[in-house]
Amino acid sequence: MLKHGEWKAVQEDGCALLWMLAFNNTLFQIKIADLMGIQAILEAMATQKAVEQVHYHGCGVLHVLSCNNEIKPKLLEAGALTCLFGSMEEHGYSPLVSEKSCSALAALMVRRSGETKLCILQKNELASIIRLMTIHSSFRR
Repeated sequence: MLKHGEWKAVQEDGCALLWMLAFNNTLFQIKIADLMGIQAILEAMATQKAVEQVHYHGCGVLHVLSCNNEIKPKLLEAGALTCLFGSMEEHGYSPLVSEKSCSALAALMVRRSGETKLCILQKNELASIIRLMTIHSSFRR
């Protein structure tokens, strides 16, 4: 993924694969974090800003990784919050990206200090979250 950042299909499939590997598998979650997987995901989402599926899969794997308390600090340090809010802004029309970005943010906030939560308020991102909830209030799976 890091080597072929310009290839949309590599980024989309790479994020999807990492999501599948990380789901309910602590060992793979840790391996992904240790092998620069977080950076690869965030770079994929940054270089493929307009590609909804990259953001859907990227937010999905970030959600899974955010559920691991050992990995949360690495995600925050790497810039996951900024990336997730970028996905919300760029793909707010997509109920799937909106759902996954919000679920990743929620998982990141569990057991976090007030400082991390304050970061959301300082960036005025609370309004973005509420806007997505309003836009997709009738969305049903």
